[in-house]
Amino acid sequence: MNNRRRIVAGAGVAAAAVVAAGAWCAAHQGVFAAGTGPAYEPWSRWPPAERASPLALVHAAILAASPHNTQPWLFRVGDTGIELGVDAGRHIGTIDPLRREQWMGVGCALENLLVAAPALGWNATVALVPDAAAPALAARITLSRADARPHPL
Repeated sequence: MNNRRRIVAGAGVAAAAVVAAGAWCAAHQGVFAAGTGPAYEPWSRWPPAERASPLALVHAAILAASPHNTQPWLFRVGDTGIELGVDAGRHIGTIDPLRREQWMGVGCALENLLVAAPALGWNATVALVPDAAAPALAARITLSRADARPHPL
């Protein structure tokens, strides 16, 4: 009977230690600090200070919704345009076998970019799937400066 009590007490102490360690790890990684941390940094820096740069449009695009928050997009930024591609390494596997959700996430990033363009003083012209030889390239956005004007959204 005495051994059973020791086993139960030992198991209780071990369980308490595991729970305490888990709580410490969660607090240390910011689980309980909702709305703060590096993952939320792009929202706190909107609108971006470098509005005159095409990079400002990428700041808008990365705020887009994505499947399971995978953020499956890649950007190549130039002075007069942006290439938007899909990052195949961010595929969610058997949940999305045809990569439909992955491409929808890339489409959301493109839409955010296009909505932000007029407000940041850019005209954006889109060519979808511009290169059949590069299937990961979703769009090529050609940019030119314009007067800033608010988007209806």
